[in-house]
Amino acid sequence: MTLHAWVESPLQFLNAVEYAHASGAPTAIHLRRDVSSVTRTAALLEPHLPTGVSVVPHGRSAMLSRFALASQRVLGDAYSGQVRAVLAVAGGRRCVIVDDGSVMLALGQQLADGRPLWRPGNDEGWPMRRLGAVATRRIRRGMSRGRVEVFTAYDQRAPFRELARQGARVTKNPYAWVRGIRLDQALGMHPTVVVGAALVPDGHLRGEPYLAWLRDRAATGEVTYIPHRRERGPWLDSIAAIPGVAVLHPGLPIEVVLGAASASVGHVVTMPSSVVATLRAVLAPQVSLEVRSIPPEWWADSASPTLRAMIEAIQEEDPT
Repeated sequence: MTLHAWVESPLQFLNAVEYAHASGAPTAIHLRRDVSSVTRTAALLEPHLPTGVSVVPHGRSAMLSRFALASQRVLGDAYSGQVRAVLAVAGGRRCVIVDDGSVMLALGQQLADGRPLWRPGNDEGWPMRRLGAVATRRIRRGMSRGRVEVFTAYDQRAPFRELARQGARVTKNPYAWVRGIRLDQALGMHPTVVVGAALVPDGHLRGEPYLAWLRDRAATGEVTYIPHRRERGPWLDSIAAIPGVAVLHPGLPIEVVLGAASASVGHVVTMPSSVVATLRAVLAPQVSLEVRSIPPEWWADSASPTLRAMIEAIQEEDPT
């Protein structure tokens, strides 16, 4: 029986493909039409998709797609209003929840506690809150009946151990598919890759200490810099002007590019962020990951205490 997935981001697309690869199940991946990045990612990766995986482009609405009527679904983002509406109207049925970055940790905790799904940091109106409550009930009822699977890189974290205790099937996403493909975008990178961050463009970090750190890093050997999507304009120009730094715009999620780059890349450096857990899972065993801690003097006065606490928690968990 064919699985039907609804995805709204490149990372959701990647994780839906990984589940299809791990399970061997025929899978149709429905793309949300108004998200150009997921359409572009699917087009670039379509030649590499596992046998039995197909892409259904230009979905106007999850409710108007085969995803809504499917007996088995893959949820790219259970917080999505589109997905919540399907769960509310068409029922939970059998479903697989895949990662959408570190927000998956909040999702897992809300489901474990029986709280309404509520995307962290969003001021949701009454309709979305109501749909969130219904979605939680549908998923938890499915868990109690053995009809929910969680496919995640966070399988050993406490929320997912609790979900397993409550009846969900929790399986690890080993990112086996992405490690096995070869991409042109992964060729020609330097052995050291620095993953960009939005912390400076977003006003959380001071720019000069960050640039000074990059200059020191490049002085010891050339690096490939993969910028965050919000790193652009004069800020990105200042990075590209550093001797020894080659800025690469791969047009694909970094998880895909770096997962396929084990032949040329030996060391990846990133700031503490949501990519740490997925990169740990995606990178080949011989590729080392360095999580660069943020010195106190790098922080801008405008950086929120909540953000700093989150970053510090990631640093404490991965103190490289």
